[in-house]
Amino acid sequence: MSRTDTPMKPGPRGITWLLHGWFFVCKLNPEEFEKALKDVKDFLDSGIPKYPVCTINAWNEWTEGSYLEPDTVNGMGYLEAVRKVFG
Repeated sequence: MSRTDTPMKPGPRGITWLLHGWFFVCKLNPEEFEKALKDVKDFLDSGIPKYPVCTINAWNEWTEGSYLEPDTVNGMGYLEAVRKVFG
């Protein structure tokens, strides 16, 4: 079963778990995004995943609604959330 067709299950605060330890975080404001990142970091620090790596998609996928790049609504909010959690 590939990662793209693995069944998903709901998780806390807008996080959707994908089996095999993948998280999908969708449509959160910067504050909710920061809380979700903290959950991800706690999971990575727990020792459960064999390879504790976090990949964030994407820098500027504006047309797909997936971006961290500063905007006129949230400013640097998403980037600040990443900095606060992962330093």
